[in-house]
Amino acid sequence: NEWMYRDDPTAGNKRTFTFSFWTKKGITQGAGDPYLMSQGSDARFHYAGDTVRFMFDGSSTELEHDAKLRDPSAWYHIVLAVDTTQGTNTNRVKLYINGVQRAWNNSDWPSQNAESTWMSTTDMYIGTRDGDGDYDSSAYHADFCVIDGTAYAASDFGEFDEDSGIW
Repeated sequence: NEWMYRDDPTAGNKRTFTFSFWTKKGITQGAGDPYLMSQGSDARFHYAGDTVRFMFDGSSTELEHDAKLRDPSAWYHIVLAVDTTQGTNTNRVKLYINGVQRAWNNSDWPSQNAESTWMSTTDMYIGTRDGDGDYDSSAYHADFCVIDGTAYAASDFGEFDEDSGIW
């Protein structure tokens, strides 16, 4: 199980940020729901069976999307854009998979102007929960971007091919 982490990061904007990365789900995953990334004990983004789940600040703001990521041979481009300054709750956390915005299948939105553990001074981990060996992911990750202070759309990171329509 290989993973990366950012040791003692500088605190950033805890209300507005974007994660963009490519992931290829492993054929065999670790115990439980393997983590894509985490920061502290409450900020988690992980596989939940065939979907992904985002936890803004623990179980009180836990969002799971409606799509199924079942193909272990496919690469998925994931963009997660958070902006809790938005007045409309459905605009506060947006998820794009392969360039298409996905709906959340529940409504545990962060409150307006809420601050998260994300972008804090706590170590940020990619591919595991917190380096303790639990919930390690056997997924591949590539082109991992963490953007502080801006909520970007998927179109800021890629585009659909005009001929094939593939992201």
